[in-house]
Amino acid sequence: MISRTKKLKYLEPVLRKIFGTKAFKRVCWYLKYEQPTDERFFDLAPVDSADPDGLYGKALDFAMQNAAIRNIALTGPYGSGKTSVIKTYEKNKHYRFLNVSLATFSDPNVVNAPGVEPPADEVTVKIERSILQQMLYGTDSSTLPYSRFKRISKPQWLSINAICFTGWIVACGLLYHEKDKLLATPSLGALEPLWIFISLYVVAYFAQLISRAHKASHSLSVKRLSLQNGEVELDKTPESSILNKHLDEIIYFFEENNYDAVIFEDLDRFGSPEIFIKLREINKIINDRPKRRSFLHRLKIAQPLKFLYAIKDDVFLNKDRAKFFDFITPIIPIINNSNSREMFAECISPKGAEIGIGSRFLSEVSLYLDDFRLIKNISNEFLVYRGKVGGDPNLEKLLSMIVYKNTYPKDFEELHHGKGALYRIVDQRVSVIAAASSQIDEDIERLKKLVASSEGEVCVACEDMVRIFWGHLCGNYQDNWIVGIYSGDSVMPYEELLNWQNFRKIFGEKSIRVQAKVYTPRYYQYQLQDVNIDSSFRELEQAVSPGLKFEDRYERVNAKNIQQRHKLNSEIEALKWRKSELARKPLRELIGGADVEIDVVALEHGINDSRLLGYLIKNGYLDETYHLYISIFHEGRMSRNDWNYIQAIRDFRSLDPNTQIDTPAEVIAEMREEDFGAVYVLNVMLMDHLLVTPHTNASKIQSALGYLSKRFAESEDFFSAYWMSGRAVDKLTLALAESWPQYATIALDSDQANKHVARILSFVPPVYLAQHMNTASKLSSYLSKNAQAIFSENINFDSGYSALALMSVKIADIKTIEGLPKLFSYVYENSLYLLNSESVSLVLEKFPGGNSNQDGRIVDCRIANYTAIKTQGGSPLIKYVFDNIDWYLEDVALALESNVSESEESIVEVMNHPDVDSELAIRFALKQDHVFCDFENIPRSMWGEMFFNGGIIVNWENILNYFSHEDCEKDRLIKSLDNEVLATNLSQSKIQIPKDDASIVQAFCLALTSNTTISMANFARICASIPYHYKSFPSGLPTDRRMILAGLRIVRLNEESFPSTSESVELRAALIRNSFDLYLGKTDIYPVGVDVKILLLSTVNEGQKSEIVKSISLEEIQSNAKALREVSRFFSRLAISTGGYSKEAVAYCLANAAGDGVGTGILMNFVGNLTDQQVADALKAAPEPYCNFVKPNVRQKIERTERHLAFVKALDQRDIISSVSDDGVTLRVNTYKKGFMKFLLGDN
Repeated sequence: MISRTKKLKYLEPVLRKIFGTKAFKRVCWYLKYEQPTDERFFDLAPVDSADPDGLYGKALDFAMQNAAIRNIALTGPYGSGKTSVIKTYEKNKHYRFLNVSLATFSDPNVVNAPGVEPPADEVTVKIERSILQQMLYGTDSSTLPYSRFKRISKPQWLSINAICFTGWIVACGLLYHEKDKLLATPSLGALEPLWIFISLYVVAYFAQLISRAHKASHSLSVKRLSLQNGEVELDKTPESSILNKHLDEIIYFFEENNYDAVIFEDLDRFGSPEIFIKLREINKIINDRPKRRSFLHRLKIAQPLKFLYAIKDDVFLNKDRAKFFDFITPIIPIINNSNSREMFAECISPKGAEIGIGSRFLSEVSLYLDDFRLIKNISNEFLVYRGKVGGDPNLEKLLSMIVYKNTYPKDFEELHHGKGALYRIVDQRVSVIAAASSQIDEDIERLKKLVASSEGEVCVACEDMVRIFWGHLCGNYQDNWIVGIYSGDSVMPYEELLNWQNFRKIFGEKSIRVQAKVYTPRYYQYQLQDVNIDSSFRELEQAVSPGLKFEDRYERVNAKNIQQRHKLNSEIEALKWRKSELARKPLRELIGGADVEIDVVALEHGINDSRLLGYLIKNGYLDETYHLYISIFHEGRMSRNDWNYIQAIRDFRSLDPNTQIDTPAEVIAEMREEDFGAVYVLNVMLMDHLLVTPHTNASKIQSALGYLSKRFAESEDFFSAYWMSGRAVDKLTLALAESWPQYATIALDSDQANKHVARILSFVPPVYLAQHMNTASKLSSYLSKNAQAIFSENINFDSGYSALALMSVKIADIKTIEGLPKLFSYVYENSLYLLNSESVSLVLEKFPGGNSNQDGRIVDCRIANYTAIKTQGGSPLIKYVFDNIDWYLEDVALALESNVSESEESIVEVMNHPDVDSELAIRFALKQDHVFCDFENIPRSMWGEMFFNGGIIVNWENILNYFSHEDCEKDRLIKSLDNEVLATNLSQSKIQIPKDDASIVQAFCLALTSNTTISMANFARICASIPYHYKSFPSGLPTDRRMILAGLRIVRLNEESFPSTSESVELRAALIRNSFDLYLGKTDIYPVGVDVKILLLSTVNEGQKSEIVKSISLEEIQSNAKALREVSRFFSRLAISTGGYSKEAVAYCLANAAGDGVGTGILMNFVGNLTDQQVADALKAAPEPYCNFVKPNVRQKIERTERHLAFVKALDQRDIISSVSDDGVTLRVNTYKKGFMKFLLGDN
């Protein structure tokens, strides 16, 4: 076993050498089936399957089978597939074709210098020579034995021929030596077979020699024969027409070779139409000659030799093409600008594989590619370059470089030597940056000068400049009263001119024309006239503002504005940032903003069509990173990972922050200074190296920090990656905080705000954080809402929680940090939480300081929160609430709806707190169910609100106490009594008059009786409690309120009050009614009119009414209809005393009473006081049934009542009726007969 292993060990190097030899590899190649080694590559040769539907084949069949067609054209642009169609036809048909290709490969993009094009004759000669050579030298020399064009050919059977020739010489010698013997032979039969064979051999071989000599003679061409005394020219054919010169050779060629067609390709590339004419002539000559036909060819109808031309459509102008060719078949291009995108994509990414090249790029670049072979070659080269360049290149840029290489090969070659159009354009990057920087510097200086010059500008607004100009204009032309100035054909008055846009309209006026009021002595008045001022606007401007235009002053005025100045300073900073960004901009952006004419540069370097080059450069696919894609990287001091990173930087690509870098120091050394202020610095390993070497990389660190501050939102992925795997998170956080104090506040808007803030709290000194990074307390506010998430980060907070206290953070919801015990205790002990009902309840639960109140009960903080804090809370909570009493009241005590059961002691304590806001204290007290009995222990400043809002029981004692307060709102107090329930309750008791000092009561009662705002009903109720009586009404008091005072006998009838009622009948009546007895005794002192008496009738009692009626005279009844009506009604009432009344008044009322039953009632009451005639007249005027009492022969029934019974008895006693019968139910009145009735009552 060991010996066998040793043998294999010795044989292995021998076998390796054998397998590595070319001979062994060639043997393997012969034995292996030949096939493409990589399906990803494409061949550029024409295909033989270009006519899938056979339409081209049908067209060519028609042309080949038609004897009249001799010259056939296949037309189409370059790359349309003409050769592939021909090759497909050759493959599928039996015809024999001769192919003649005259392809030229000159660069169409190269512009030839004037005069360097070769002459047309020379081109034609070259074409003809090439055609002739491809015809004659393209076939076997044995088929043209008589051709004068001899080619070098390898002799066949050379040894045998030599032996045969030697044998022939020997045979000839033998025959010559035995000639006598042979000639003496009598007959052939007598000869030996050997001599017969030798003789035949000599003759046959000699004939062969003669044949070969004859053939060789045809190839000899004698041009000149020299004799002793002269020279003879034998060949006069000019050299300029090679086809004509060798026409016999061409004819001989086609006679010996049975070709059905000759295919000419690429004749159009030379732009020489003369060659087509000569070929047509040759075709005609060949086809018109008599032909020797073989037996097989005699079976078919003879077809002429066809010439088939594969050319472009524009070879012949206008209609000449159709005249020249016998048949034309167009070849539709398989690819053009419209469909090259699909072909390009299919070649670049076979089978639809994703290769990392955008479809947009393929679509756009394919617009410039219309040659399928070019696209295939680009794909092949892309595959090679991609594999050889290696690393992680930008595939779009790599493909762009390959497209550029194939489209502009000469320029690509020059690129390797630092020449060419692309190199020249890329080389302008430095000059473009320098020019842009210079322009930015100029803009910065201009803005700085504008800011500085604004300090010396006297005008505050642009209107001031207009006023200065207008003042100068009016001051220098005082003879005219200028009212407007012309702008073109329109007049602008001074008011419109104050607008800067209107003022600018006259800047271009060459001759100022104004409208002025000119005094006209003839008419003694001013008239409007147009006045020309022989000065342009600019001349006047120089007089007003020497050396400075109004446009410049306008900018100064705007710059003087604070907001505008801030804007200018911001623009300066933005320009500085733009300048620093120039070096980091890709070439396409620099060229886009500069005057770099790509077309001109390309033309200077021999590129006529530079559209593709311009597209690739302007879109950033070709730039200064071209060298990364045309050379192979070799690992050395930098690894492949390092080089990939550098390559990404040069491609302006941002990579993942965790991209591997093996030697950060080498990468940093390779990077440009401006790269550290760009996205490329955001790599974890790169940043680690920078932060741990701050002394050697200080400027680079500052650039990186500057980028993070300006592109913070775009750097979030880097922060996430660095927090995860970075080794110097603390250094990065601290460095960023120190160089950019706004870091904390800007980070609050980030999706990772909690992570940022957590690391800031952990790694930044608390004092610096509180003093420099908590702008407008934004960080404090954020911490108050997100403390739980921030402090739940899995990092160590080295500085503890002291930053929270320094920034006065108030945790919004302390319950969220309950799961963080240390933080929870720190927040409680330092009062770093918001006061609200939830936080107070939680603190009372977690940090109790007592057990119960004085009576041993546990106080529910939901209904008596302050009481619970005082009795059950810890000292930090009690102090926190005491120090922030207003905050507590607003956000806890008042916000808690159920907090209505505070103890009186707690309420009094809050109201007497030295720092409490009185409004909040009042709201707190009024919110409670407790109502104070009096003002004792209540601060005097709160009496009013407590009283008016129900915090104190309302009674006359408390009312008077508040009324005596120096800040009493008396009007509001009186108005507050305008409440029905309150007024009713107060009216139940009289106001008590104190024995010591009644001035407060007197003042209050006086104010009450003088009030005009309380409703009438409540005014009456409240005044009922007034203990005083007044002789007169308060001045200005309305009558209705005087009525109440009179009705309540607060004001009584006297010599002072009576005269004040003269304007109101009702008031006087009310005043008399309440003092009626006094009035009856002094009617002469208190005279009243009938209106008052009538009004009294409706309000006084029956006895008083009788006195009033008795005081009404007949004249008053007669003169006042209302008095008549009221007195009549009184007289008609039941059960009145009829004594003491004026009979005349009764009679007048009886006679003139109106209304149903009034007259009858008077008659019944006063029948005994009237005469018979008055009674009879009244009965006649009475209604039914009383009018029947005076009608003759009537027996009238009426209802039996006491009044009716007394009335009819009185009539019967006075014989006004005959008799009365009483049945107990009704009364029957019997009247007299007619004669007797006439006697009693007269004729009426």
